[in-house]
Amino acid sequence: MALQSVIPVVGRGAITFGGDDELLHPWLAEKVAAKCQIELPSNVAKTVQNVADAQWLGGVTSDDRVERLNLMHLYLFSLLDNSGIQPGVTLYRLAGIKDFPLFLTTSFDPLLALAVATAQPGARPSDWVCATSFRDGFRDLPADPRDLPYACVYHLLGKIRRAPDCALRDDDALAFLRVLDQHLPEASHLATALHDSHLLFLGVSLDNWLLRFLVQAAKGRRLADPERGGLYLSEAAEISERDQVTAFFSRVTSQFYSIPLAPREFIAELAERWRAANPQSPDDTTLMKQAYRLAHRAPGCIFVSYASPDLEIAKFIVKQLQDKGLLVWFDKQQIQPGQDWETEFSEAVENTCGVFLSLISETTAARLEGFNIKERNLAIDRREQFADTAVFYIPMRIDEGEPLIPASEPRRSKKLQAERKPGGHLDNDFIEYLRQLQLDYCKSRGFPFNPPPPEP
Repeated sequence: MALQSVIPVVGRGAITFGGDDELLHPWLAEKVAAKCQIELPSNVAKTVQNVADAQWLGGVTSDDRVERLNLMHLYLFSLLDNSGIQPGVTLYRLAGIKDFPLFLTTSFDPLLALAVATAQPGARPSDWVCATSFRDGFRDLPADPRDLPYACVYHLLGKIRRAPDCALRDDDALAFLRVLDQHLPEASHLATALHDSHLLFLGVSLDNWLLRFLVQAAKGRRLADPERGGLYLSEAAEISERDQVTAFFSRVTSQFYSIPLAPREFIAELAERWRAANPQSPDDTTLMKQAYRLAHRAPGCIFVSYASPDLEIAKFIVKQLQDKGLLVWFDKQQIQPGQDWETEFSEAVENTCGVFLSLISETTAARLEGFNIKERNLAIDRREQFADTAVFYIPMRIDEGEPLIPASEPRRSKKLQAERKPGGHLDNDFIEYLRQLQLDYCKSRGFPFNPPPPEP
């Protein structure tokens, strides 16, 4: 069977993030529960649905329920939009299979689209990521995905945004599927793709009636229609584990098959076999290098500012920090061919980094102009946004020269405590100090601190 005729349908049991490839949705549920001051019982699955249910107990009014759900939407949007969460290797592996012309997702987060954009780089129009919506009307794909030079992503149950427009609960999901059922005939490209393709369900809960509704809406017929073949479902798993199942719906026989592999295991095996047949495609190492680069540009990263003659010492410093699991924005890793390097530098200094490390040497002391001077001026300006007790700008002398902070450094940096680390040798105490600064910065802004995997 050609993979071009298969559409993956990705649910919360296959959406992973970070260097440890953890499932995203239990983490989101924990964050939302903490924000709402709710403690879920140990025997209750960690889902956003259960958090919403828990905070609606106790006779709250309908208006209170709407307000609380809106606040949950806004908090989830902030988490996913501002925290620098990156896809896990499972999503990169799936996205790297270029034979799939279309990816469907029942999740509201952007991680699948991020993985596809990273694993399959190239120019795309703005409508390559689509979503069922109550606000924007029903959107079709830009064309039949089999005719496009890039893969599309479609959010079947809405996509997270600042204003509520996605399914957090089962009744929301039903409303979105009703929209899909009603408007799919008008969306010729999506309707044709669904009708003519096999469906590969990855991490979509098999005990859920929503799965049956989804297939019926997509295929225009019931799963258990006896005239079209049998129905095969795995119902043996515990309730909390039923989104850890892989299943396949055949367009030829209309049969539904359960595959005895968890989604992450199945995707790893599928990706390995696909790459064996397509050896020119990126392997896990290449994909993880891309993921490694993305992880180190997360909010709260440490920006290392240096002059070009000090490059080797800068590399040594970056390696020491990254080997210890700290997030470090380093231009030699981050600036890609064709990018506007000045814009990338400015964005990292003014908005992204949580600590600015200014490497000082005889070279930088003698300079009267240069981009390293500009980025240090940008950084010292940003420091004015921090409380007096916060540490953001750290001058660090990497040789034996005097003074510790020369005249070439920004004037307002003279009052800051400087460090001297000749040759860039960092002791464990200083590295742990930087780690704590990074953790404090992320915690104060609600950003996750996800140490990346070791450099491939």
